[in-house]
Amino acid sequence: MSNEKYLIISYFVVCGMALIVAFSAYLWLRPAVQGISKKLSAKQLARIIRKLFPLSLLFPVLMGFFSITYKNCEKDTYEKVIADRSYLVTKNQEQLSATFRNASVGIFVFGLLVFIVLIADDNQHRKKSNS
Repeated sequence: MSNEKYLIISYFVVCGMALIVAFSAYLWLRPAVQGISKKLSAKQLARIIRKLFPLSLLFPVLMGFFSITYKNCEKDTYEKVIADRSYLVTKNQEQLSATFRNASVGIFVFGLLVFIVLIADDNQHRKKSNS
């Protein structure tokens, strides 16, 4: 297989793997998010959290995937990029690494947001029960 074909195929394979990572995390965490959203007293806020959850996984994963560029100072032309197979493999590994890193950051940020919402909802619930 030529390096050009390898570049094209590996790019789409790594993109597919990035989407699989996002979808797998979504399926794994969806029951927990639905359980948390059911406990919220503000139904509109619960709906926002449920709608925001898939985006909080998909967006960071795709941003990690697209953040890696094949061009740099040394390899400024397409011909130079596809000339070195080990360079292409390294870039694929960087894309996967960035995908997993951004997925974990997205999950952490979403979890932090849910934690803040739960604390605010609990405080609001306590104020209503004390009145």
